[in-house]
Order: sequence, then structure tokens, then C-alpha cells
Amino acid sequence: MSMECQLSPPPPPPPPAPDPPPPPASTHKKKLYQTIASSRSPVEGNHTEARLLLSQRESSFRKDLQWIW
Repeated sequence: MSMECQLSPPPPPPPPAPDPPPPPASTHKKKLYQTIASSRSPVEGNHTEARLLLSQRESSFRKDLQWIW
């Protein structure tokens, strides 16, 4: 009685899934960030308010994470 290992070929891979059809132009929805961006005007000026807000956020962030150290 011989013990030969008979290997069968692996099954073929499944066919790739078809791409979903593109949505019709009439039902095209903007992504949230596009909607938000379209309703905003570009920032003008020297950004002092933005710098102030960021520096406040940074110091608040440090204080919040102080307990980790």
C-alpha cells in the first residue's frame, strides 16, 4: 500500500466584482466638505485671529494631556 499524496490544483479565483455604476448627474450629491467649502469665502488678512485660536488650542491641549506625563 503506497501512500502517495495527490495534490489537486487550487480552485480558480473568483471573478472580480464589477465596478458600481456612476450615479446619474441628476442625483449627484456633493460630499460634506464640498458643501461646506462652497458656502465659505476665502480667508483674507494676516490670519492673526487664526494664529490666536491655534495658540489657545495648543496650550489647552497641553493642559489636557498633562495627566499622561
